[in-house]
Amino acid sequence: MRFAWFDSTTATKQKTMENIRVRYFYDVSPITLLGGKSVVEEHLRVDLGDVGSDSYNHVEMLAEISIRYIEQLTGRNVMNKTAVVELHTLHDRIELPFDLSRITAFTYLNESHNETSIVVGDALNVYKNTSPAVLEQKLEWPTPTDYALDEPFPWKLTCDVQGDFDHVSTSSTQTNRLFIGAGLMHLAHLYENREAAGFGTGKPYEAPFAFRSIIKTLKRIR
Repeated sequence: MRFAWFDSTTATKQKTMENIRVRYFYDVSPITLLGGKSVVEEHLRVDLGDVGSDSYNHVEMLAEISIRYIEQLTGRNVMNKTAVVELHTLHDRIELPFDLSRITAFTYLNESHNETSIVVGDALNVYKNTSPAVLEQKLEWPTPTDYALDEPFPWKLTCDVQGDFDHVSTSSTQTNRLFIGAGLMHLAHLYENREAAGFGTGKPYEAPFAFRSIIKTLKRIR
């Protein structure tokens, strides 16, 4: 169920989404999510070296790309994470790509360019039961007129994003195994095809058919 007023403001929604930056921080490392260092090394047939080495960091970056890509394709949050939402402009109403019922902090730059915290409930309305991804502004704040010179995103939200009921955990459910399998497969695809195009054909590599099959199995129907 969605508010009628929000359905009638498509233009405003599109405009605001261009002025939003969302950064996600997972509760555990991407390599841990995919089964741990030994599992990733065996699957890639490589030695990652010590944690923090260039090789390890590179594979960890690719692992996070794979996890985020699979989440996007399947509509699942596979693990609890923190979302930091930075806003260039704060409109009266805005929609974000996750449940907003767990906002833990709201800060903004005041006229003196100092970061100021404000109680979330005093500043914003969140409609948990009807439109949990919609945010409504309650107050107006005096921000510096030249904020773009030093910080293009003067408003910031910090949110806890909960993983789905079947998020990756210590248990070994079918969904967990499928997700880890898809993640390892896509990670291997990225690792083996680190160039933008093939050497022989000049064409981009495509993900294997098996990966797409697993994604279809995991995809959530909401």
